This record gives sequence, structure tokens and C-alpha cells, in this order.
Amino acid sequence: MKKLTALLFFLFGCFFAACASPKANPAANQTLQTGEETQTSPAQAETPSAETTFSDTKEAELLRYEDAVPVVYMTKEITGKSMLRLYESLYSELDGARTAVYVSAEDPMGSTDLDPALLDPIVPSLNGTIAVCATADDGSASGKDRYSQAREHGLTQIADVVVLDEQGSVPLFVEEGIHLQETKVGAHFSEYDGYLVISNFTSHPKTGFRGAVSSLSLGFSSAEGKRLIHSAKADAAKAAAQQDILLESMAEAGKSISDALDKNLLYINVMNHFQAEDTVMPDIGILACTDPVALDQACVDLVYMAENSAPFINAIESQNGEYLLEHAEEIGLGNSAYTLITIE
Repeated sequence: MKKLTALLFFLFGCFFAACASPKANPAANQTLQTGEETQTSPAQAETPSAETTFSDTKEAELLRYEDAVPVVYMTKEITGKSMLRLYESLYSELDGARTAVYVSAEDPMGSTDLDPALLDPIVPSLNGTIAVCATADDGSASGKDRYSQAREHGLTQIADVVVLDEQGSVPLFVEEGIHLQETKVGAHFSEYDGYLVISNFTSHPKTGFRGAVSSLSLGFSSAEGKRLIHSAKADAAKAAAQQDILLESMAEAGKSISDALDKNLLYINVMNHFQAEDTVMPDIGILACTDPVALDQACVDLVYMAENSAPFINAIESQNGEYLLEHAEEIGLGNSAYTLITIE
């Protein structure tokens, strides 16, 4: 039922998008496209010209709609400039003087991680610090190692880099947690007023997929925090029950981080370089939203509609991956319903 509800909002949103447009950016001469081929309707909406000036009335209509259902913005062009345009299309800005750009990364960083070229110019435009964290559950990724990896991966050429947990952990209270009473994040976490969270949306063997919610939970957690999430145990020795508890714990940890920052977070997912079981799935694009659950749900739906996506879908379903988003919605982290607007 949740899948049907999300899809209905998805289709309705695309109809609504034909009548509403994101705020104009005269400097970029930004245009809007709607009615993409991923929809069930074959009709293509007419693309406004670059000279189109969107009225305040239409902007207000979209803002009112966004109050009810999160708007996910998408571009098919995967470049640094397109990522910046997408970010500028959001109706929100991060509050505070100190902003960090959290970047999801494997250990060690490598070819499967975000291309540093995508982060430039967006990180300098925010005057932000690039934030990473230890990735190994046993804490073996030390701050020194991560700084070396960041330098070799080209991140330090873009901006200053901080390893959030290089000096240990601090606890965060988990409000009304089922499995967690607290989670732990890096000691540098509270030094920043807000975070732009940029994630590779990829397949993951333990959780089905990795996206914004995963970055907000396991990604932001220190090595100690990761162990807390993974250590939650099922009462019954059933693999399915244990898997659900892992996903519930991830959602709880993500909610505590969002609460600690008073939701002063924005989210971007990059959907490219998909490969599983010797099958290559076409690149899809970059998506952005103020809501991590809506953003990940939109990415999951696009995977289901993509070519050569069977291995990715199998990974999601074998790990009950969408349950992460269902539980995240239940505890108030976000909304799985959304509307999708494509910007070119």
C-alpha cells in the first residue's frame, strides 16, 4: 500500500509539475522540464524557454504544495555545475555561519565514491568544510588514514576536510527509541550549524541500498555509533527479524541526528556508476530534497523503472530495504510521498 501511495503521489506530482516551476535563477538562465519518459503517460510537457520568467503566483503555488508533500528536484546531467543548479533550486538554505558538506565514502576511498569534480563548485559556493567519518564498524579507519585518503581522492584540493570522529565520540539522545537510547557521532559534529549531505545512491549488501537516510545514520555515526546500530538484537533468532531491527535502528539513529540539528540539513543523491552481478545500469542523474525519506524513495522508484536494474532490485528486496524508509516515516524522519520535478 505504501508503494502504491508513493507512486500515486509520484504520478500526481508530475502532473502538478506541468503547472508549477521552481524559482527562477536569472544568473543561470535555468529552465524546467516535466513529463519525463519515466512516467506512465507518453505525453511530453512543453519545456519553457530560458527567457521565461516564472510568476510569483506559480512559485507560491509550489511552495504551498511543498508544505504538504516534499518536492524532489532532479537533473539528468551529472556534473558539478548541474549539482550546483539543483541545489540552488531548493527553497531552503542552511542556517548558521559554519556549514559542512558530508560526503559518503567507502574505506578506502576510491573509484566507487563520488567524483571530486562533482563537489566543485558546490562546496566552495557554500564556503563549506568537507566532512567524512570512520567507515569500518570496528573503528579501524583512523582519522589519519581518512585524511590521507581524502588527499589522495582529491577532496583536499576543493576545501578543508574534517574527519568528524578523529577525536572520539559524543552521545546523542534517541527520543522514544525502540532499540537505541542513544547514538554516537564524532566529537567535531556539533562544531557545524548545518550539513549538506551528498550521497552515492548505490546497492548495499546489508541494507539493500545506500542513500540519504543511510548517510544520516550509519554515515554520520562514529565507529562506536556504528557498533551500537549493528549490535541491536532481535528477541527471536530469525534472520528476517534481525534485519528489520538493523533497519529500525538506522532510522532511529538518523532521526536523532536530524533532531540534534533541528532539521538544518539538505540532501543530494547521485545516481550513477551502477554495477551489480556483471550488469551495468544506465546513469540516472542527481536528485535533491529537503526530506531524506522522500529523496531515497524517489531514487528507489527510479531504480524500479530503470533498464538492467534487476540485480539492484533483487538486492533491495532481499534485504527488505524499503522497510528502512517505512520505519523512518513512522518515527517522523520524513515523508515517503513526494513529487518529482526535473530541471535542465
